Amino acid sequence: MKLTQQPLWFESTEAKVTEAVEFMRDHEPPEGYGLGFSGGKDSIVLHWLAERAGVTFRAHYADTTVDPPELRRFIRKHYPHARWVRRRKEHMWQRMIAKRMVPTRVRRWCCHEYKEVGSSITRERHVLLGIRAEESARRKAYPRHHMHTGGFHTHLYYPALWFNLADVWEIIEGEGLPYPALYDEGFDRLGCVVCPFRSGNAHTPWEERWPRHYRQFKRCLCRLVDNSKRYWFLRNVHDGYQLYDLWRCGNGALRGREVHE
Repeated sequence: MKLTQQPLWFESTEAKVTEAVEFMRDHEPPEGYGLGFSGGKDSIVLHWLAERAGVTFRAHYADTTVDPPELRRFIRKHYPHARWVRRRKEHMWQRMIAKRMVPTRVRRWCCHEYKEVGSSITRERHVLLGIRAEESARRKAYPRHHMHTGGFHTHLYYPALWFNLADVWEIIEGEGLPYPALYDEGFDRLGCVVCPFRSGNAHTPWEERWPRHYRQFKRCLCRLVDNSKRYWFLRNVHDGYQLYDLWRCGNGALRGREVHE
């Protein structure tokens, strides 16, 4: 396995593309790759890299049920070959009521059950993902290739790990690749409309853009409180709108209202 780490930060975009293509060719399994495709800019570039490398791959889109409608339409139009997969039959809001649990940054069961579908659903043993080290300190420490042992043993590969944001947009614009128009509206990262990783005012542009999703979320929080009134009363939460305000402020505010029974 080639170990290409920090020096790639200082290479040109074309040099990174060449290295990523070689990386995929060198590691290509006999059955080919699965490719995690979200419809965002990073997965668009990853898909293009896989095509340029000439490797065998199958694109999979994890249907979270709460992604922007525009993103879903984009995938259907420009990547009709992508397979839509979902671990749960229920909509995420239905699942939240059934679990009697609000998705939070700490307890992000929503990602685990809907976004991270895994090889148990796709049956892929070798998966390409568009993760980039620039996005977080944690991702910067990721190896380019490692084994995920949860459930099925799956090999995960990050060909574009050392690409930066400028590299991504240089490829998209230079190659004329289609991308979701939401980026032109100021949304720098796409994903679930109602996401616990955002907090406070970060929700404002999303709620203004997709008010229906937030109304549905609030209605589910109301049902959640109504179905477990004693539980939430002991935590000084009396209705779903109050719970939403606490959730929107971040997990710390919600945990601070907890009362030990």
